[in-house]
Amino acid sequence: MSELVQLTPGMGHRSRTRAGLATLALGLAGTFNGVACLAADEKSDARAAAAEDTLEEIVVSARKRTETVLDIPASITAISASTIEEAHVTQLDDLNALVTNLNIDEAHDNTPDVTLRGVGAFGVVQGVGFYLNDVQLFEGQTARPIDIERIEVLKGPQGTLFGGANVGGAIKYVTKDPTNTWEGQADAELGQYDTRNYEAVISGPVTDAVGIRASVYYDHHGGYI
Repeated sequence: MSELVQLTPGMGHRSRTRAGLATLALGLAGTFNGVACLAADEKSDARAAAAEDTLEEIVVSARKRTETVLDIPASITAISASTIEEAHVTQLDDLNALVTNLNIDEAHDNTPDVTLRGVGAFGVVQGVGFYLNDVQLFEGQTARPIDIERIEVLKGPQGTLFGGANVGGAIKYVTKDPTNTWEGQADAELGQYDTRNYEAVISGPVTDAVGIRASVYYDHHGGYI
């Protein structure tokens, strides 16, 4: 016994039309999914870029109290410890490359001649003061800046807080605080012309309320001077 299958005119055309519509629908769905994934990736990248562009809050003590740089109505440049390390600041005149309108020249007797915004040293008048945690330095201004939390360069007259002699500005070293646990660090550098640089830092608590931090360095340069 044989079975006859009756074909209705136009059935094959409708079947091909349905198959084409299904393929088109799948293609559009894939396109929409790709667009959605791309949009999600763009939003993720935008969030990451926004997080990277967030300004880091810089805390200084230029006015002898802790505050952020944005709250100070004065021109100040704060150089962090990481910047000091990355820029390999080993001498005072290395700050010339990090601070605008600052010019430092170390004299033969290691006394720095400093001009800030064109105002400062004029042979016998210094004009720009150096400070270590708000204590003025009259000797040792050119000491190697090691174990420093940050260097604050205050531009303009600082007579109100730092004395009338600072008509050009002030350069302030802020040292690192003692740590809650004992820790130490030692570095050594060797170079040409019999150059040897050594640094060591030790920090820790003495009691629950008292801590100590000590840093030393030794430089030797066997050049023609």
